[in-house]
Amino acid sequence: MTTSERGAAGQHTVRRHNLALVLREVAGPEPVSRAAVAARTGLTRGTVSSLVEELIAAGLVTELAAPRGGTGRPASPLRLDPTGPAGLGVEIGVDAVAACVVDLTGSVRARRSVPSDHRDAAPPAGLAT
Repeated sequence: MTTSERGAAGQHTVRRHNLALVLREVAGPEPVSRAAVAARTGLTRGTVSSLVEELIAAGLVTELAAPRGGTGRPASPLRLDPTGPAGLGVEIGVDAVAACVVDLTGSVRARRSVPSDHRDAAPPAGLAT
């Protein structure tokens, strides 16, 4: 591996780490501005802006309308995108199969449970349900 290859991998790792830092700040309980994210993470405003644009393009973050009033340019608050990616959880119990879809904000988008007796069935039969 050449020095430039190691450097590129290092830059990629740093970028991923910084994306995670920004996403964690945006995932807080209240919408937050880019400037606040920069102040909390120690990243430059330019870096935060670039990372936020990447997170918006990925559908992870959305930018809300800036509040009106006051002096100067208003900051547009950021929050997790409730229409973005979601996770799927599946539970195969002895008497039911349940599934749940949860978005990045922790809100349940869908939930379903279907009775299904697995007490005496082999594991492959339960998975086929």
